[in-house]
Amino acid sequence: MALESIESNEHSIRFKVLEEVPLVAVVEHILANAAADAAAAAAPEQLPAGRARALELLQIGAVYVGLPQKGLAHINWVRSVELPVAPTAATVPSGHYVRVHPRPKRYPACYLTDWPSRVLHCDDEYVVVNKPAGLPCMRHESNAVEELAACVGRALDMPGLEVCHRLDQWTTGIVVLSRTKEANKAFKRSLQDREAGLIKTYKALTYSAVPLGPLEHHMYDGPFNEGAPVLAGGNLRARGPRLLSRTAHERWRMCRLDVRECKEHRGALNWYGKYFAGGLQDAAYDIAVRHSSSDPNHQLNQQQHINRHTTTNHPGCAASASAGAQDLRPQQQQPAPTQPQPSLEPSPELSATAQLQQQQQQRDAGDALRSPPTPPPSSPQSPHATQPQPGSSPPPPAAVPPLGRLYESTIDLHTGRTHQIRAQLASLGCPLVGDTMYAPLAGYLVSESGVVEGSELVTLVEGLPMLEGHIGLHAWRLTWRGRTFTAPPEWADSEQ
Repeated sequence: MALESIESNEHSIRFKVLEEVPLVAVVEHILANAAADAAAAAAPEQLPAGRARALELLQIGAVYVGLPQKGLAHINWVRSVELPVAPTAATVPSGHYVRVHPRPKRYPACYLTDWPSRVLHCDDEYVVVNKPAGLPCMRHESNAVEELAACVGRALDMPGLEVCHRLDQWTTGIVVLSRTKEANKAFKRSLQDREAGLIKTYKALTYSAVPLGPLEHHMYDGPFNEGAPVLAGGNLRARGPRLLSRTAHERWRMCRLDVRECKEHRGALNWYGKYFAGGLQDAAYDIAVRHSSSDPNHQLNQQQHINRHTTTNHPGCAASASAGAQDLRPQQQQPAPTQPQPSLEPSPELSATAQLQQQQQQRDAGDALRSPPTPPPSSPQSPHATQPQPGSSPPPPAAVPPLGRLYESTIDLHTGRTHQIRAQLASLGCPLVGDTMYAPLAGYLVSESGVVEGSELVTLVEGLPMLEGHIGLHAWRLTWRGRTFTAPPEWADSEQ
């Protein structure tokens, strides 16, 4: 077959077609060559090939046909599912290009969900659904058909649905879909118009109690990838973590939310056990516990969040949670003050959170009495640290205590930034359950310089993993045009 290989990458394979040929034949040929190359290189994962695999990739939109732009180096790519003829009947003219994603992202939740039971409202303009975990709201580059609107549209025989706003792939809860272009534009206008009465409220699940009250930060908003200024020229992926600061740097965007309630949720432990290896600690919990136990200022910071202010704009809230996180730079250990520092007296509004933390401390003490105490991990700075003998192996890290309780917070979202709740709660030292991306950043903020300081922290941020599993975040309630839609989180079904 007359094909010319052009520059490819780890996600896609690209060829220029030198003579007209059926599209399915090109894809089959490309897959066969790629599978042979993978086998020759002893790749750990075999690459599927053959006619059936070629047809599958064409049908889910993992194949593109490229049209060269006359006089330009640019190629205009069109998905196989958007060609004017069926992909199986399409031909590729000489001089055009074909791009194949041989390992497309797949989303089984598209097919495992009973969609009619998840419809909260349906009229001539909108469909409101309770989105399951593991399904994106937007198309992936390698998959055009397994996304929320397409899945709902096929299940309900409603072609042309479009999402009006987004939730992350692993965030569950209420999403509004439009049935017409005009309805979609009307909803998006209301996102900028507070008078339209659009209010979004979330339920968040954390390992520790979250301070009540309003919370404000500034979020880095690009540029991303190589040369990101916030990492002093490092590589901050566009789909990577969002970094926060208390300082209003240029191009950073304001983030606002309000934590209205936080309570222990015993039933959530059943949900946790379902998705995290039968109740064993997940990676985010392990990181969060080690962070709080290794940082002597962590508990102090949490208490400062609660006692910092004596007034608040929200009835029943504790103090503002906008202070108390550490700057995202190497911290020097400060000596403990010899005299108590002056502080404001907590107001009556603080009682709910204060009682919650006191109850947690009492239960922790009771747990300690019922089980053998675990010695604190040794550290080089500790005068009591045990020094290893020459030639001996270093002691293993201290065991992480088993998860005993989870906390559910009710949060009003005032700005809809990417990863906003995840990033802001992590900055308080309260990462969401299962959030392996933000747990390593628990308690940290970017300093006034607007740059992450320290090569170790830059390396940490560059290497934070993508979220690939369930997370404790649910879009619980949405109010718009005088109507309120509510969908309880999955862990609410586990409450006993």
